[in-house]
Amino acid sequence: MTTGVAAPDAGARRPIHDDVPVTATQLPDDPAQMAGRQPRVAALLGVVAALSPEAQDAVLSECLSRAEAAQRLAELERRLEQMDEQRRA
Repeated sequence: MTTGVAAPDAGARRPIHDDVPVTATQLPDDPAQMAGRQPRVAALLGVVAALSPEAQDAVLSECLSRAEAAQRLAELERRLEQMDEQRRA
């Protein structure tokens, strides 16, 4: 959805690399979970592939940025839970 408002870092473009490593901790523990996502991932890749290179970079940059933010949030939530458990002990 386009809001007409640029993201705070919209002017800061970073390169997208195909060789970004994916660690095991980033993948679902249950292979069935990944299999269930594959049709959506394939559909997304098909749409992105049809875009201009500039649009591909913008979409991939936004996806990567959101994924990194989600990963940071999950890590902070994990740490908060650990701190809460330690406080209770």
